Amino acid sequence: MSNFLLINQPGGQFLQGALSIDELDRISTINRRSDGEDSEKNEYVQRPENQRRVSSIEKFALEETALFLTPIVLSTRKEMPQFWVDSETHVEIDTKVVFQNNDFSVIDGQHRLLGLVRANKEKPFKNFFIPVVLVFETTAELDADLFLSINENQKAVSKSVIYDLFAIRKDKSPEKFAHNVAVFLNTNANSPLNNMIKMLGVKADNQNFAPISQSGIVTPLLSLLKQNGQLHEFYDDDNQVAVNKIILNYLRAVSFAFHDIWQDSKNIFIKSVGMKALFVFLQNELLPDLKIEKDLSEERFKVAMKKISQGLDRKELEIGSSYGDANKLADKMSEIYKA
Repeated sequence: MSNFLLINQPGGQFLQGALSIDELDRISTINRRSDGEDSEKNEYVQRPENQRRVSSIEKFALEETALFLTPIVLSTRKEMPQFWVDSETHVEIDTKVVFQNNDFSVIDGQHRLLGLVRANKEKPFKNFFIPVVLVFETTAELDADLFLSINENQKAVSKSVIYDLFAIRKDKSPEKFAHNVAVFLNTNANSPLNNMIKMLGVKADNQNFAPISQSGIVTPLLSLLKQNGQLHEFYDDDNQVAVNKIILNYLRAVSFAFHDIWQDSKNIFIKSVGMKALFVFLQNELLPDLKIEKDLSEERFKVAMKKISQGLDRKELEIGSSYGDANKLADKMSEIYKA
C-alpha cells in the first residue's frame, strides 16, 4: 500500500506521494508531440528525449548520495474515485491493483524517469522511492496548462552559479577544481584576469571591466581536467596548486604576447569563445609538447605564444561567438605553432 496526501488548491485536487521506480515506470507513459500532422500526437506535451540529460541523471542516480526532491508529475483522463475525493487528508492506495499499465502520462519529469529507469536496470534499487504528483480528469488543454505552469516561468540557473556551488561539495570533482582555478585567476594580483571574471555570471560592484563569466573559464577548462585531459594527472593527484600555476603561466604568456589588445573590450581572448580557443589549443598542441620538454614555465609559454601572436593577423581574431568559431581559431593557432 502507498500513502498519498490529498491536496486541495483553487484549480482542483491532486494526490502527492512516492512510488518505487518500477511502479512509476509501469503506470506511466511518455507522450511526445509530433512535428508532423498526427492530430493525436499534436495534443501531447512532452518534448523530444535528450539522451545526454538522461545519461547524466542515470549517473547521478547511481551515486550513493543521490537525492531526487522534485516530484514527477503524472496526469490521467480517469476520474478520482469519490471516496478519495471525500478523504480529508490522506489516501491509501494499492497501486498494483488500482492503477493499470500506462494509466498516466508524464507531464513533468520525463528525463528523470528515463534516467532512473536506466539506473534501476543497471543496479536494481531497494527502498528508493520517488516523489510523485497524480492529477486526475485532465484534458489535452489542461495537460498543456500544467506543463506551461511548471516550465514557462522557470529561469535556468546560470552555469556560473552551478560551478560556484561545486565549491561547497566536500568530494573532489573536475568542476570544483576548475571553479577553484577561476577564483584564483580572479583574485591573484599577478593574474591577467584579476578582478575581470564575473564569478556568479554577474558583474560585481567593484568591477569596472569584467568581460568574461566564471563559466567562460570553467567550461572549456573541464576538458583538460577530465579523463584524457592534459591536466588530468594533476587533478588525479589532487594537485590544485600545480593546475593553478600552469593556467596562470599560460594566460600570463597569452596576455604578454597579445599585450596590444589585452585590455581592449573587443579582445576575443577575454571572452568565452576566445578562452575556449585558448584551452583547445593548450589541450591539443601546446601541453603535449611542453610536457615532453618538462617545461611548463611562463617563459616557455611566452616563446610559443609570441610565435602565435606574430603569425596571427588581428583581423583573424574577429570571429563569431560559437564554439565552432572557437575551434577554427584554435586550428589556426595550431597551424602557426607547427609552421
